[in-house]
Amino acid sequence: MPKNKNLPTNEFEMIHPEPEHFKEIQELCLRVYPFSKPWRMDQLHAHRLYFPDGQLIIIEKKTGKVVGMAFSLIISWSDYSPQDNWVDFTSSGFFHNHNPKKGKTLYGAEVMVDPEYRGKGLGKMLYKGRQEIAHKYGLSRIRAGARLRGYSKFKDRMTPQEYVKKVYEKEIFDPTLSFQLSQGFVPIDTAGNYLYNDPESLGYAAVIEWLNPNVATDRDFKKQKESVEFFLEHQKLNVEFLPKELRRTVRKMTLLLGQCLKEQEGRYFFEKIETYRKTLKLMRTKKTDLNLAPLLKKLQKETPEHQLKIAHSFALMLELINACESSYRTWRQRQKTPFPQRSTQMDLTFVLTAHPTEARAPLVIEIFKKLSVLILEGLENNFSFNEDEISTHLHSLISIPLVKTHPPKVIDEAEYIYSIIFHEPILKFILTQREPYRIRLRTWVGGDKDGHPGVNEVTMVECFNHSRSHLLKFLRVQIDDILKDLEELQEFIKIKSFDKKALTKLKSLLSGLADIKASDGRKVAMWMYSFYHYVEQANFHVQNHHRIQLIKRVFEIFPALVLPIELREDSGKIAEALKDSKAPIAKMLSTLAKISKGGESTDYARGLVISHCETSKDLQNAMSLIVKNCTHNGLPVIPLFESKESLKSSEKILEEWLSQKKVLSTMRSKWNGKLEVMVGYSDSAKQVGVLSSRSLIKSAMSKVSKVGKRYKLNPVIFHGSGGSVARGGGNIKDQISWWPTSSTKAPKLTIQGEMIQRTFATKEILHSQG
Repeated sequence: MPKNKNLPTNEFEMIHPEPEHFKEIQELCLRVYPFSKPWRMDQLHAHRLYFPDGQLIIIEKKTGKVVGMAFSLIISWSDYSPQDNWVDFTSSGFFHNHNPKKGKTLYGAEVMVDPEYRGKGLGKMLYKGRQEIAHKYGLSRIRAGARLRGYSKFKDRMTPQEYVKKVYEKEIFDPTLSFQLSQGFVPIDTAGNYLYNDPESLGYAAVIEWLNPNVATDRDFKKQKESVEFFLEHQKLNVEFLPKELRRTVRKMTLLLGQCLKEQEGRYFFEKIETYRKTLKLMRTKKTDLNLAPLLKKLQKETPEHQLKIAHSFALMLELINACESSYRTWRQRQKTPFPQRSTQMDLTFVLTAHPTEARAPLVIEIFKKLSVLILEGLENNFSFNEDEISTHLHSLISIPLVKTHPPKVIDEAEYIYSIIFHEPILKFILTQREPYRIRLRTWVGGDKDGHPGVNEVTMVECFNHSRSHLLKFLRVQIDDILKDLEELQEFIKIKSFDKKALTKLKSLLSGLADIKASDGRKVAMWMYSFYHYVEQANFHVQNHHRIQLIKRVFEIFPALVLPIELREDSGKIAEALKDSKAPIAKMLSTLAKISKGGESTDYARGLVISHCETSKDLQNAMSLIVKNCTHNGLPVIPLFESKESLKSSEKILEEWLSQKKVLSTMRSKWNGKLEVMVGYSDSAKQVGVLSSRSLIKSAMSKVSKVGKRYKLNPVIFHGSGGSVARGGGNIKDQISWWPTSSTKAPKLTIQGEMIQRTFATKEILHSQG
């Protein structure tokens, strides 16, 4: 065990944790970070299994109490980027990526001291302990993410980089970073989205480094000095920190793009683009404000046609870099050693939305998918890329607009989402994924009347029709493949003509489902009945065909053969709709009732979310409106608590609502005993600030769980997060890490904008989300 001189060893002892200390470690976590869940028992056992010497705790000798801790693992830094988050560096907190054979970097995953014991030298004791671990294992450095604990107070005045610089120059004191700098660490970068569920730092951390003087070379110290100077002077991303494989891939792809531009648009235009690019690149090392003015003046002299081409070229380059990053992430995921999954299984529901202006043309998305596959193949083939095929796709992208050229519509947003999630490899993964979670998909598009004034019953059905067309196409492909397999097998086994005729008929009947009209629910149910009836009588090879299983899974996840929507309307508009049958939300509900006849309305729309829900009367109005227009209470009512007032009153509102016997009876008999509540972030954060809103939301979630338990209902928290950390976004595990346990069994989360394309880029990336 490390021995430290001039430290409080008379009162305290530093040891490696044993299983009997784990409960106290969890209690320490809650005292330090009350908003976050502590380390799980399985994670603590994993730390001890992989690297017992890297885990330190401080015990108060007198009481035996755990008052400090520091966890670490050995990694190969070249496998990571400083822009990676804590989840990447720690393998989701399990340290599966501990790599003592290849690694020369000790990564500091966690350090904390009991608030009541601060100022006693315990932090120094832990850091000295880490340094001795580095000495013992001959490691070159220690690196860690230094949580910018005080940044939220300065967020409106400076960037995270500027904040770190002022802390480094001792103009600002940060409780965490200032201490770490005093222990010999230096800042070399900042990382966003490092700790998602942290309102004090807003997710930002400084990437800090300590070099081991016994092992580090002169070159290491020189590089560290240059990195610090680069970071402090320029406040830009140092691309040298990016993984070398990613840098090499981006260089190759952008070089090919340049060649294609030169061939297609001519040398003169290519050199013009290069001049702009090189000038912008130089700004990484200069004050941007001083150089942008003449550059902008030069750009304004360009013809409108050239301005558009220049913008298109740079946008294409950025999209190509995104494709490189997506392929690189997939490649890295494939390289990871698979580890045992948690035995527990949960349903993970994503509710997708994107503004119409964010939508990419389907053809563009399709071409980038092909490019991503080619880039991935090149990475797996030791950087041997199919340049001819890649160039063909780049020439196409130079010729076509990246976005729709007409004014954006709701259906553009819908088709953008559908083209991503119904891409065959992604859809197959969603249909077959079972461990450690099952994915369920919903969308706001076509149902969010409160969020988009253009949404009505017409756009709702139009969105249903578009998602239906994607699913019908998928079903036809499955049937065709079964028929093809039967054709090949008939030479060796007896295949009845009945099978071929029945499958062909099932395929032809799909055409009758193409246009969604009244009683669509009955038509879908009839096709499904015919399908299951045939399977019962089918040939053994058909019954056990994997494509038959895929079709069955389609009906499990998309029972109405549409991507289900979430309806949403303002509480005031709902009250008005009770008196006006022509109100948009009333017409949407009545249309929903007509098309779902013969099936279940909840197979098309999962619920009605009430924006600005402030009283139990708002909930009762919504139920009355559903009964009036849908003739039954099958569609769940979901209150949205987002304002300060509604979050504080959430328990009272729910209690008043559930005290009505009819409501409780409906919930148990028709809503599967679920109490679903949506909590949002943007409005509450704007109203009272990030930290206060997070506290209010956590309190409201606990109240919802208590109410659910009191009435023997299963609480479902619908997380209305945005993309940024301040609005509750980030890694899924971190988003739900502070939720009540009862609400984490079936989390429901919003994914917005470009995060849809990023999350659903490949099945490997999608799988890593859980």
